[in-house]
Amino acid sequence: MRFRDRVALITGAGSGIGQQTALAFAREGARVACADIDRNAADATVTLITRDKGTAIALAGDVSKAADCEALVRETMRVYERIDVLVNNAGVGFSGTVLTNTEEQWDTMMAVNVKGTYLLSRAALPDMIRRKRGVIVNLGSIAGHVGLKDRAGYCASKSAIHGLTRAMALD
Repeated sequence: MRFRDRVALITGAGSGIGQQTALAFAREGARVACADIDRNAADATVTLITRDKGTAIALAGDVSKAADCEALVRETMRVYERIDVLVNNAGVGFSGTVLTNTEEQWDTMMAVNVKGTYLLSRAALPDMIRRKRGVIVNLGSIAGHVGLKDRAGYCASKSAIHGLTRAMALD
């Protein structure tokens, strides 16, 4: 119960790493806000948590949009009064090189992976700073350090997250 009496907002919580992260926080006693672009997926994660006697809410939002990020934070704080842990997990990736990725694919990866991390952190930080308490976890990838064949845009976006995370820690 390491996170008893803590509140965690997790993006991309409807599947994969985000869902497993939400389940792990709930097992450790956290009240979890499960955010996903797909409300049904977020609801499914909440069902898994509550079936296991945990506490969670489902939220829908697109992390690439400032208004959605602000709404995710606002609703989490309305229900749980604060955010102790923000996990910026939501992400997308497309196979491709600089020559084969479309501009739309590139923009989507940058908007969700990088801008989403920035926007949600920006929305959550003021209350964390006011309370002098809070943790932000940004999920990157080994692809952001070493590069992967046929994943140029994804690698670039994950490298950007690593740089953003280091700068945020210093700030």
